Amino acid sequence: MKFRLLGPFYVALDGRKYKKGDVVISAEDLSKKFANAFELIEKDVEVEQFYKAPDIPEPSICEHSSCKPMADVGGDAAILPSPPTEIEGQDVTNLFSVAESVDMKVFLADGKYTVVDGTDGKIMKKGIVGTQKVKKFLKQYAA
Repeated sequence: MKFRLLGPFYVALDGRKYKKGDVVISAEDLSKKFANAFELIEKDVEVEQFYKAPDIPEPSICEHSSCKPMADVGGDAAILPSPPTEIEGQDVTNLFSVAESVDMKVFLADGKYTVVDGTDGKIMKKGIVGTQKVKKFLKQYAA
């Protein structure tokens, strides 16, 4: 479905930012989910025809004890594999700027946030309701 944003701004879960008047494509009925914030423009629009995730090449991943430097970052860095987590929900870490600086990840499922240690995958806090409470929780770990 295609909607026009009536409110001042909107940040989608994938991090895309929209301002008043922008057109937003969504499989969900945003005019019902966010009352008075969106105007339905066109109902019979397939989301896939407007948004296709870009192809992202696989980065070189190190072997734990023998990390190989990545040439495109000056040869001094390596990408470590992400620790396995059993967290359900969408990774929304990019919506919380402080999360990366404290090496944590944030997931959203059923309207509740879960904060996970980005190093070992340990659940730090589960069931947080509201972005302000997530920010407050993360800030206590900031230096």
